[in-house]
Amino acid sequence: MVKKFCEARKEFSSEGINTMDKLTLISEAREYIREKRFRKTVSYENCKGLPLAIVAIGGILSTKHKTIFEWQNLHDSLGYELMKNCHLASVGKILSLSYEDLSYHLKYCLLYIGLYSEDYSISCGRLIRQWIADGFVKEMNGKTLEEIGREYMTELIDRNLVQVSKDYKDGKVFKLEKYKSDDAAKIHGKATKPREELQQSLVHELPVAIEKLDKLRHLLAYYHDCNVDCSLASSIGLKIQGRVGCLKSLQMMLYMDTNHGKVELIKELGKLRQLRHLGLTNLTRGIGRALCGSIKKMNNLEFLDVSLISEEEIIDLNHISSSPQRLQKLYIKGCLDKLPNWIPKLQHLVCVNILWSRLSEDPLKIFENLPNFSEVRIAHEAYNGKKLHFKEGGFTKLKELELRYLNQLNVLIIDKGSLPLLEELSIGPNPQLKEMPFRIRFLGNLKELSFIGMTKEFEEILDLNQGTHYWIIVHVPVIYLLHKIGKGYYNYDNCILCPKHLERSKGCTIKQDKDDKKEDVDY
Repeated sequence: MVKKFCEARKEFSSEGINTMDKLTLISEAREYIREKRFRKTVSYENCKGLPLAIVAIGGILSTKHKTIFEWQNLHDSLGYELMKNCHLASVGKILSLSYEDLSYHLKYCLLYIGLYSEDYSISCGRLIRQWIADGFVKEMNGKTLEEIGREYMTELIDRNLVQVSKDYKDGKVFKLEKYKSDDAAKIHGKATKPREELQQSLVHELPVAIEKLDKLRHLLAYYHDCNVDCSLASSIGLKIQGRVGCLKSLQMMLYMDTNHGKVELIKELGKLRQLRHLGLTNLTRGIGRALCGSIKKMNNLEFLDVSLISEEEIIDLNHISSSPQRLQKLYIKGCLDKLPNWIPKLQHLVCVNILWSRLSEDPLKIFENLPNFSEVRIAHEAYNGKKLHFKEGGFTKLKELELRYLNQLNVLIIDKGSLPLLEELSIGPNPQLKEMPFRIRFLGNLKELSFIGMTKEFEEILDLNQGTHYWIIVHVPVIYLLHKIGKGYYNYDNCILCPKHLERSKGCTIKQDKDDKKEDVDY
């Protein structure tokens, strides 16, 4: 391309262009285009640096995930970015960027990772909280420390100093697997051990003195028993004495037992205006209206997980006149008369889990047109109807779908043109579902298909040689057949169904109740 362009303009091309390797040739082409593009001199006085600003802001956007939420964050804090962000310094004067060395605060953050052994999986959210607790994250106007910490993390990832092992479907980094700094642990040898949180601990109550910690930002304390079957009783939250409304700086509270404080405790939550992540257990019918009143005051809420005290309890979550517009993840565990009517207004909603809700109306109708919806789990008798219908044109962004323990479901309809981006589909145990939805064959993006605890008749139609429905799923790269062989999350007998053979491995599970385990997820 460069050679032909030079010949057309009667210019000499670079020496050796015919023998250059691919990377060298790409670099040569970029340099040639750059020189031609900027050959004409433009007066700074005429444009006031606007083209440079556009290019610089475009560079920042290129490092952000392609979601409305991420771009809105940049827009809201752009005034401060214009003054302080190194990529935007060109607006005040010509770009002067250095990619050679890390800034001092990023050096501290990278060295902190040296406290972990190489190849150790680290939760991104937990690591950022530890940076904040040790004072490595510096305050900036218009941003929270958590947002700044995520920017630090993104820059380290962009520089290939850490490697990402898994991403959330909404684009947020989930875990860091490895860092490229062999001497980090030695250099940082004087540091103390990273602070441990109260996740999976036996601490179940905090004293009244907790209300004096007005600078506290993260309160994570719960215990989940993975040795028993999934139920509302398998997760235990934290009882908090005193007034939680005094914790004005709190960004994250996971998980609080609401049964001892009742309505007054729920009303106190309304004072936590900075709260972004909220998890509550043991909710009862009588506090539904008070909970709605507190939630509508939480303008920054991004994650909400509510769990009822028993499967017989019913709660009404429809008393919210102004829905939390920043909400991205919603988990509801317990019986509902109907799904909250404010869900369709949540334009940033990415993930929903509904368990034990016993809904009589098809819940898909309320989710199908959400613009950023990528993951949904309907399980444990969350829906008592007989039919689920994924209509044409719906769920255009959905990537993960789980339909588990729906005992009445006997028909699953997937219209052609629905679920175009679906990558993972899990079905079962659904004892009344006897036939394979034949339009699964149109899900061309499907990478993983799991059938859990299905009937013998259902599995027979998937037989590689004689199954009448195997042709429907033959395009899926990986197909799992799982059977429960004991209590808990891990006691599954797992078969991997492949085009040429059937492999069996005992005592493992692929995707069992991942959200209920509350492992070290990236809150």
